[in-house]
Amino acid sequence: MITDSVIANWTLMYSTELLAFSIVLILLLNSQLKKIITAWILSNVIMIFIAQFGSRFDFAVSSSAISTVIITGNALAIVIHYYAVNFTRKFSFIPIAIFTTAILIWVFAKFSEFKWLGGLAITTGGFAANLICAWTSFKNPLWKGLRYRNVLIAGFIACSGMFFLRSMLFISNRNNGAFPSELVTTQYGTLLVLISSIVLQIGFIGLVVNYDFRNRRREDRETAEATERSRGMAEEQRLMETVAEERLDMISLLTHEVRQPINNAQAALQALAQETNGSTPADAEIRDALARAQSVLDGITLSISNAILGVSLIDNNQAITTFASDLVELVELALSDCPAEQRHRIHIHSAANAVFSDLDPVLIRLAMRNLFDNALKYSPPTSSVHVEIAQDDQRLGASIKVSNQITDANGLNDDIFGRRVRGEKVAVEGSGYGLFLVDKVAAAHSGTISYTIKDGQYVTFDLFVPD
Repeated sequence: MITDSVIANWTLMYSTELLAFSIVLILLLNSQLKKIITAWILSNVIMIFIAQFGSRFDFAVSSSAISTVIITGNALAIVIHYYAVNFTRKFSFIPIAIFTTAILIWVFAKFSEFKWLGGLAITTGGFAANLICAWTSFKNPLWKGLRYRNVLIAGFIACSGMFFLRSMLFISNRNNGAFPSELVTTQYGTLLVLISSIVLQIGFIGLVVNYDFRNRRREDRETAEATERSRGMAEEQRLMETVAEERLDMISLLTHEVRQPINNAQAALQALAQETNGSTPADAEIRDALARAQSVLDGITLSISNAILGVSLIDNNQAITTFASDLVELVELALSDCPAEQRHRIHIHSAANAVFSDLDPVLIRLAMRNLFDNALKYSPPTSSVHVEIAQDDQRLGASIKVSNQITDANGLNDDIFGRRVRGEKVAVEGSGYGLFLVDKVAAAHSGTISYTIKDGQYVTFDLFVPD
């Protein structure tokens, strides 16, 4: 014979089991699934509250208020379970709609002769909602591959079975005109509730632990891969620096070996030009030939200087050394590097006799030499090139502007400062490195190089160096 004490003991075990699992879940609150763990703990608290009501009040004889609390509490707990297993997916209101419909039917049945229909609606709603939870647990990709997913699904199916058996009781007892004895107030019914709850709690806790373990393992693997990639990149960087240093040493050696004969040839040409000072046509032809040879040697010297500059700024990537230098003097030195027969075309303008700025004089001189070379090549042979040197109080630095006439403004591209980039449809010989190296020099000084076009006939390149 079933006694009240046996039922009370099972109910107490059920409440204790829910409390124990809730404590375990509290210890897992630092998980990435904190939201659904909190929701599940809330569901357990509701079920403990309902269990205590169920141990004191028989569903069949309890008041409508108590029955409403028990039914609403069970519905809320199942909806929370659905929210937990449906995490990261679009929330569906189907479980809420099922219980809302069931409760409305239950309220209607309370005032009709079909009182059993209300109990059937409630238990059928619980049966359907738990099956939806089981299906959602199976379909949610968040739980895919986790070992305890099947345990959680089995727990939901067990709960569905409990509600199904309860609905069968209502159907079999429908002719009596009263509610049958509540299943959870019997020994076997309470035992079924206890077992299904244990399976459900173990499945959920195992799912949370598996999820965290999988994520930690993935993070550890990603960290290891990132470390390995970083180590590989560092090794590759060291290798590139070594190759760059070797390349720089080789170019410096070749440059030294090539520039010395070129310097000797330039000195010999200058001496020969001084000796050839006659006024005969033959002397004039010789001087023209010497001027052309001198121009070729100047171009070779500029190319070699650009090669050294390019390697040092691009490959070696070394910080430059700056000190106060006079830009006017540097521009005049750059002018002296230009071919002698072209120097008269370049006119230097400065509001002050000296404009000082912190810079690397060697790099700035070479940058100006490239700007001059660019202006002389891409302007009409008889036109002038104007250079303006001034302090820029607005930008807090010094500015060197080189202006020249152009025949076609369309020849200037937006990426004119790129490596090996030359204007469109240009017949002038060149490597496409001049403006690229000017841009590198400006960047090395934290400055800028830009250009503007006026009336489609004049272009001005502005080299700005900050103080």
